[in-house]
Amino acid sequence: TGLPVHVAEDPLSAVAEGWAFKRGRPKGARTIPLSQFARRMGEIPTDKDALLICQSGHRSRQAARILKSHGHERVTNVSGGATVWSMSQLPME
Repeated sequence: TGLPVHVAEDPLSAVAEGWAFKRGRPKGARTIPLSQFARRMGEIPTDKDALLICQSGHRSRQAARILKSHGHERVTNVSGGATVWSMSQLPME
């Protein structure tokens, strides 16, 4: 599926407004709405891989670009978003 393996050391950040995860979000993901992302990106550690996810992959791709433009090198957009995450039977909450 192309999904990265999510382990405890890799913070998973859900980049979406609250309404976007009506069907759930990946378990343990911190939520940072894209509308607040530039202001809150300091919450994402720079010394670990950062996995970004949204419902479809579009918003998280935008957030990944923002992080990379600010010097974050270890950034991965979860392609296909929470939809593919759920279809892959990865944990949701």
